[in-house]
Amino acid sequence: MQNDLPRQFAHSTRGLVIAPAGCGKTHLIAESVSHCEGRQLVLTHTHAGVRAILDHLKRQGVPSAKYRVTTIDGFALRYAHAFSSLSGWNDPQPRGDAWAQLRPAAVDALRRSAVKSVIRSSYAGLYVDEYQDCTRGQHQLILALAQVLPTRVVGDPLQSVFWKLNSREQFDWRTILDHYTLIDEISTPHRWRDRNQQLGEWLMEVRRILLEGRPLDLRGAPISWETDVGRQNQLAVCRTMLRHSEHSLLALREWGNQCHDLARSLNGAFHGMETVECKHLHEWAQRIETTTGTARVCEILGFAALCLARLPTALKGWAVAFGAGRTPSARLPQYLTAIHALTSVIENDDVSLIDRAMDALEHVDSRVLVARRELWREMRRSLRECHRAGGSSIADTAWHVRNRSRLIGRRVERRCLSTTLLVKGLQFDHVAILNAVELADAENLYVALTRGSRSLTLLSASSILQRARPYFTAVKGN
Repeated sequence: MQNDLPRQFAHSTRGLVIAPAGCGKTHLIAESVSHCEGRQLVLTHTHAGVRAILDHLKRQGVPSAKYRVTTIDGFALRYAHAFSSLSGWNDPQPRGDAWAQLRPAAVDALRRSAVKSVIRSSYAGLYVDEYQDCTRGQHQLILALAQVLPTRVVGDPLQSVFWKLNSREQFDWRTILDHYTLIDEISTPHRWRDRNQQLGEWLMEVRRILLEGRPLDLRGAPISWETDVGRQNQLAVCRTMLRHSEHSLLALREWGNQCHDLARSLNGAFHGMETVECKHLHEWAQRIETTTGTARVCEILGFAALCLARLPTALKGWAVAFGAGRTPSARLPQYLTAIHALTSVIENDDVSLIDRAMDALEHVDSRVLVARRELWREMRRSLRECHRAGGSSIADTAWHVRNRSRLIGRRVERRCLSTTLLVKGLQFDHVAILNAVELADAENLYVALTRGSRSLTLLSASSILQRARPYFTAVKGN
């Protein structure tokens, strides 16, 4: 990265920097913000991205008064809802497809002179991270802000892993120079410097291969390549990674349920990441809230079975007993404590008793492990906050707890099982791709290959990985 690039970027009014994986994109944003006058709005797509940017800003000593970091959709919700008479938006808790409908409503508000004045008085400039992940709606939102604020965007079209999910709203990267001036395309693999320089240099060559649609030959690559993609070997690879106890670890699969399944079999050594919206949190909060008595206890036991590993077999009979109107019998003190806590839920609708019952189930046996730590933790946090608020809905509180992560970012475990969609923008020391055939497009393969800074293990039955050229090179213009 050229020494004056951060300053040059800060002084641009419609600037673009293309930043391949591991080449210092987040560092560039943080350093560039430090060169700006006034408070900067920094927008990204995910909770994890918010956390990564905040960490870089703090490490570089940038005063907190100089920036606000949030997700694009979090920002859109804040302004659309605050100016509902202008935007026509009245839903304070959008879910699912409602987010896509929110973005044009926010654009409507941002085009009004009153809202523009608020933006100008709040911020002196705008940065947007991971621009390749913008939908058309998000792109229009950023362009509306660019009419008000100096705007600098960073992106890499080869990391556009959301294109399949957003196919109907996909932003055409090839039109980006119609709106922004290319300042630079950085190309130094900083992520691997002093860790595994050979791996970093190989990955820069991999980038060229994927962009051209050529076959990638794993033979002789500076990685650990294994041909056995079976489940037992996947578990063995994860266990082998644990020898790097002082480092962060990531194992990748295609689907979240595959990650959670492996996490259970690894007895808590790895933790499955939840989706950004955490649909299961909202579903189970609703299920628990809309039941009472024994039905509520059965829902709590079902949620525990989803989140906790190595639960005693006896607990399967508890749901049957409670469902039949009977109190289970037990002798062990921990079992009696849990049964008493569950019985209290039947007798009283106090939300705090649900949290107490969950705590008792978590400690019903010393061998119990929290396999889905994030989901379990968010539910318990929701219950505690709901109790403190008094009279609040569990489901509504769960939404607010999760939405808070959009503003401050979420903590990432040091040993994760995840999908590429959830870890894009993050880096780990050691990474294992547990079945390369699942990464069917160039974008997902590239993101997966570039997550690890010290080592990469790849399970593939074939030594040759052939992928079609990236989507952005073939997509038709909007």
